Amino acid sequence: MISVAKQELPKEAVKELLNRLSDDRWVMGEAVREFEERFAEYVGVDYAVAMCNGTMALLAAYEALGVRERGLVTTPYTFVATAAAATFLGSRVDFVDVLPEDACIDPARVIEKARGAVVCAVHIFGYPARVDAIIEGTDAPIVEDCAQAHGARLRGRRVGSYGDAAVFSFYPSKNMTVAGDGGMLVTSDERVYRRALMLRDNGRVSRYVHAIAGLNLRLNTINAAVGLVELRYLDDWNEARRRHARLYHDLLRDLSEHLELGPLPTSDREPVYNTYPIKVRCAEHRGALGAWLEAHGVRAAVYYPLPLHRQPIYEGQFRGASFPVAEDWSKRVLNLPCHQFLSEGEVRYVASLVREFFEREVYRECEWRRRGAEWEESVR
Repeated sequence: MISVAKQELPKEAVKELLNRLSDDRWVMGEAVREFEERFAEYVGVDYAVAMCNGTMALLAAYEALGVRERGLVTTPYTFVATAAAATFLGSRVDFVDVLPEDACIDPARVIEKARGAVVCAVHIFGYPARVDAIIEGTDAPIVEDCAQAHGARLRGRRVGSYGDAAVFSFYPSKNMTVAGDGGMLVTSDERVYRRALMLRDNGRVSRYVHAIAGLNLRLNTINAAVGLVELRYLDDWNEARRRHARLYHDLLRDLSEHLELGPLPTSDREPVYNTYPIKVRCAEHRGALGAWLEAHGVRAAVYYPLPLHRQPIYEGQFRGASFPVAEDWSKRVLNLPCHQFLSEGEVRYVASLVREFFEREVYRECEWRRRGAEWEESVR
């Protein structure tokens, strides 16, 4: 099965992991400090704080920037943690719509609505959101959600270096991982950094002195050891993802009657394609296409089938609200495998299945329409 995400540990990572088990502290060992330093240098910021997962990195960033009092403005087209971490802290959450061409948050709508709230801009699918435009239009604190965008660039700078804080996830489906859950908060604001350090470690300022109510959000040493190795491969892996995306585009671009293809790199935006998104012109065809691919050994995904304002957690607050572009993406998007471990032949095979589906008009067949409905239910 060709999966939408795959991770293979480099041999050096296994060796590094075993070395740290023997020679380093298992919790908050030297590997954690090294990983933080190298990751901060890679992104182009002053500080990094390794955490147990990306959701807790979001929670710490929001808390450090005062989201409880300010509220949060973000996109409804993202994984629930982007908003729910703020909701968990008791914050008000507001949504603004996304752009039709790339599913990233609409800067103009953010600028209209921010009014001092914390803004979280999501670099969805690894495509850089226009945080530069948001910064130019508002003085609101900005968090970059880089969970799918490790190494992406906007105007020559890596994403994560624009906002007051940024967060990364190392969950196994991401562009790099730590052989388990993990996250990173990065910032060039020393106040945010100091606050995040305390939040990560039970509010600790010394061994048994605690200044604030914090949590245990620490990253394990062996996970940091894996991250140190994977970071060395990240740029090459991202280049492989861009090659796959360009190949998909070249092989499918003449199916414009049936598909809208994901955005390509531009002179000022270098994406890293956590997946390759396509949008079917007819939403009713998506399920059948997903089922067709799976029946032929390809597991595609839908990120995300239900926008946040339609989720049970938020539907009461946003009853009657409409974010039509986010809703359209949720109805029509299909995410194809684009990870670094795919071969060119596998990308060509996936594209050939998509072509065959439309050229043979498989979507008209009752059997595939039935299987498509079942597939849609399975991805929710």
